[in-house]
Amino acid sequence: MKNEACYSGAFVERGIVTAVEDDGYVIASYDRKGITLPPIKGFDNATYEVGDKVYYFVFNDGTGKIICGL
Repeated sequence: MKNEACYSGAFVERGIVTAVEDDGYVIASYDRKGITLPPIKGFDNATYEVGDKVYYFVFNDGTGKIICGL
Protein backbone atom coordinates (compact mmCIF):
# COMPACT_ATOMS: atom_id res chain seq x y z
CA MET A 1 0.00 0.00 0.00
CA LYS A 2 1.31 3.44 -0.93
CA ASN A 3 1.75 6.10 1.70
CA GLU A 4 -0.76 8.70 0.51
CA ALA A 5 -1.59 11.90 2.34
CA CYS A 6 -5.27 12.40 2.95
CA TYR A 7 -6.70 15.50 4.57
CA SER A 8 -9.85 17.50 4.87
CA GLY A 9 -10.03 21.24 5.31
CA ALA A 10 -7.46 23.89 4.54
CA PHE A 11 -3.94 24.87 5.51
CA VAL A 12 -2.57 28.35 6.08
CA GLU A 13 -0.15 29.12 3.25
CA ARG A 14 1.96 32.02 2.00
CA GLY A 15 1.41 33.64 -1.38
CA ILE A 16 1.99 36.66 -3.58
CA VAL A 17 -0.80 38.77 -5.10
CA THR A 18 -0.37 38.52 -8.88
CA ALA A 19 -3.52 40.35 -9.99
CA VAL A 20 -6.35 42.45 -8.58
CA GLU A 21 -9.75 41.66 -10.11
CA ASP A 22 -13.33 42.77 -9.43
CA ASP A 23 -14.10 39.52 -7.60
CA GLY A 24 -10.91 39.32 -5.52
CA TYR A 25 -7.17 38.82 -5.59
CA VAL A 26 -5.33 36.23 -7.65
CA ILE A 27 -2.69 34.58 -5.46
CA ALA A 28 0.34 32.54 -6.52
CA SER A 29 1.57 30.14 -3.86
CA TYR A 30 4.91 31.19 -2.42
CA ASP A 31 5.81 27.65 -1.33
CA ARG A 32 4.18 25.47 -3.99
CA LYS A 33 5.57 26.70 -7.30
CA GLY A 34 3.09 26.62 -10.18
CA ILE A 35 -0.01 26.84 -7.99
CA THR A 36 -2.23 29.86 -8.74
CA LEU A 37 -5.60 30.36 -7.07
CA PRO A 38 -8.82 31.69 -8.51
CA PRO A 39 -9.66 35.15 -7.10
CA ILE A 40 -10.25 35.25 -3.35
CA LYS A 41 -11.16 38.15 -1.07
CA GLY A 42 -9.52 39.42 2.07
CA PHE A 43 -10.85 38.25 5.42
CA ASP A 44 -10.89 41.72 6.95
CA ASN A 45 -11.71 43.64 3.74
CA ALA A 46 -8.15 45.00 3.67
CA THR A 47 -6.83 46.05 0.27
CA TYR A 48 -3.76 44.55 -1.37
CA GLU A 49 -1.66 45.39 -4.41
CA VAL A 50 0.15 43.25 -6.96
CA GLY A 51 3.38 42.03 -5.38
CA ASP A 52 2.07 42.01 -1.80
CA LYS A 53 2.89 38.85 0.17
CA VAL A 54 -0.02 37.40 2.14
CA TYR A 55 -1.11 34.55 4.37
CA TYR A 56 -4.18 32.76 3.00
CA PHE A 57 -6.18 29.57 3.17
CA VAL A 58 -8.04 27.78 0.42
CA PHE A 59 -10.22 24.67 0.35
CA ASN A 60 -10.25 21.91 -2.28
CA ASP A 61 -13.14 23.61 -4.08
CA GLY A 62 -11.08 26.80 -4.63
CA THR A 63 -12.85 28.95 -2.05
CA GLY A 64 -10.82 30.68 0.61
CA LYS A 65 -9.73 34.00 2.09
CA ILE A 66 -6.65 36.10 2.52
CA ILE A 67 -5.97 36.20 6.26
CA CYS A 68 -3.54 39.12 6.35
CA GLY A 69 -0.41 40.60 4.80
CA LEU A 70 3.02 39.17 5.49
